Order: sequence, then structure tokens, then C-alpha cells
Amino acid sequence: MPDFTIYEEYLTLRSLHGTTKGTDIFREFHATLEEAHLDSTKLFGVATDGCPSMIGANRGLQGLINKWREEDHLAPVTWHHCILHQESLVAKSLNMSNVMDVVTTTVNWIRVNALNHRKFKKFLADTDAEYGDLIMFTAVRWLSRATCVKRFYDLLPDIKTFAEGKIDIPQLGDELAGDVTIHFPTLSDHRTNGSFEAYSRLISNLIDEFNRRINGMSLFLPMMNMFANPIAVKVATAPDSFQLELLDMQSDIELKQLFRSEDLLEFWSRVPEGKYPNLKTNAQKYASVFGSTYVCEALFSKMIRIKNKYRSRLTDDHLKQLLHTASSAIAPRFDKLVKAQSQCQVGH
Repeated sequence: MPDFTIYEEYLTLRSLHGTTKGTDIFREFHATLEEAHLDSTKLFGVATDGCPSMIGANRGLQGLINKWREEDHLAPVTWHHCILHQESLVAKSLNMSNVMDVVTTTVNWIRVNALNHRKFKKFLADTDAEYGDLIMFTAVRWLSRATCVKRFYDLLPDIKTFAEGKIDIPQLGDELAGDVTIHFPTLSDHRTNGSFEAYSRLISNLIDEFNRRINGMSLFLPMMNMFANPIAVKVATAPDSFQLELLDMQSDIELKQLFRSEDLLEFWSRVPEGKYPNLKTNAQKYASVFGSTYVCEALFSKMIRIKNKYRSRLTDDHLKQLLHTASSAIAPRFDKLVKAQSQCQVGH
């Protein structure tokens, strides 16, 4: 919005009953823009999950949108892969199944068995443990991995005591060895004399994987810097259409003080558009560009709950309407809805 308030809304649900090729996705994407009367000139960024039908350069959604924009003489869009999803993919490259397998097996042994679960929660209550239960992890809920492992680590002494004599998990008795762990507080709490050479190699590989996946971000880094820190940008490196505005902004004492004292979106909302039209337009674009596929993942979770075995007559239109209701932040005004009815169904 002009005041840099950001709204993120669920627009629609499109059904693909046949193939799910890039051409199919593009067809539904384009039809949605037309049905919703969205101005295609304002399309700036697209976030994808990185699958081939999305990012194919020729027949994928990315290639087809780029071709459409070029043929219609529209500005190219910015493509990016949700950083949260990339974190999950990078984490898989670590291949630390020796850790996650033990955590998952132990947590499942406690939580899946109802008797074990009740006994464990009572045990934690009796020992005044910091937490009252463990957190389960599944591959679908990949965002819960870190929380699951951290909770497991915090309750590790209690888990060892509870599992003793009931199940044999030899890894729970192993002690880690430590070196310089100042940037890894959880590991620092558990360190002893020794070496973390193996973990150092894993972290190095992790950095390489991050660089490989997020390398595309460097393509629009100069424009992003003009949004994130316009006061420090080197004017000579900026595009010609921005240079005079950057010079004026960097010599404006009031704006420099405002940039230091306010958060970024509040700063841009108070920048006069008449004097800095190009900078402000660029800021609006990059303020809204970081869409996340996590929003889609959360919506899929709602859809799974709606599409259960008891909803055998659910149509695509019904599902779309129910998802609108489930994802809306607007609280329903039941009193007004009921008041508008001349006669309510008493039985309900």
C-alpha cells in the first residue's frame, strides 16, 4: 500500500485434474489474473518451490511467464525460491540421519504408545522438568525439525532416566567432544575436551550448499541495497535514473536521521514521493517481493483437514470457499448474521 502496509491474501484455488506440466500451471495462472482483474504490469516477483515444472527455462512456469512478459513488452519479473523451503533442502544435504533417526525413534517410542506417553508426562511433572512433553517431527512438517531436536536435547537427562530398563538406545549414553563452540550455544553447553573436526566439515559443506542455492539473489542485490540502506549506497554504482535521487537523499539531514531512528518500512512511508519517485517505487517492489511458500504449506495443512473422508460431496468450489474462510483474518460477526435472518433453524 502507499503507506507501506503489507497485505498478504489468499486469492484463489485452481484445480488441475489432468497433467501438472508448466503449460497447465501457466494456463491457470494467467486465467486467475484475468478473472481477478489484476493489472499484470504490477506483477514484480514470483516465489516457487523449485520443482522442474515451475522453474523450467522453456516449458516450465518460469520460462512461459518470461516469454509472455517479453512478447507483451512488460517488465521481467523477479524469481526467487522461498528461503524457508531452501533451508529445509540445504539441511537434507547434511545427511545427519545418525542424529535424527535416534531422536525420531525415541520420540515416537514415547509419544506413539499411549501408556508410555502418559507415564512420561507424569514423570516430567514429578521431576519439575522445564517442559511438559516432547515435540514430534515428521518430514511434512519440516519447520518443526529444529524445535523437535532442541526440546529433545533439553529433556535428554529425563529421557535417559525414563528409558532406562525399558528400551536400549546406546546413542543416548554417548558424550560429545568439544572445541571452539562459541557460535553454537547448545553445543557449548555439552562440550568436553576434544575435537569438532567432523562437525566443522559438515558446516563447511552446509555453507557451500547455501551459496549454491542462494546464488541467484546476487542478480538483484544492487536494487535491493537501495531499498535496505539507501543512505550508504555508492551513488556511482546505481542505475542512472536513481543517482540524482540518491544524492538528494544522502544530503538530506532530516531523512538521514529518520532512517536511523525508524524501522525500514516506516522510513519509506514518510519519504516524499514527489521528490523521490523512482526510489519509492523500487522500495515498494522489494518490500513486497519476499513471498514465502510457507504460507502455501500452511494452507495445504488446512486443506488436508477440510478434505477428510467424511466430506465425500466436497466440490472444487466448496473447497475454495472453505479455504477462504479458514485463511481469513476477519472474525465473523455471528450476531449480525443471525439478526439478518427472519427465522432461524431452531434445531441447529
